[in-house]
Amino acid sequence: MSQTYSRESKEEVVKVVQDTQNATLVARQRQLSRSMVRRWAREAKP
Repeated sequence: MSQTYSRESKEEVVKVVQDTQNATLVARQRQLSRSMVRRWAREAKP
């Protein structure tokens, strides 16, 4: 069963990725899938 994440949680992760420019590190720190974090960051770009 897959887990769903709130919009607020995703926005927080994306902000940290944008600040650090390191999706892999953020994913590892938060125990999330690297591909999912990268997708969130990519989709958040204007």
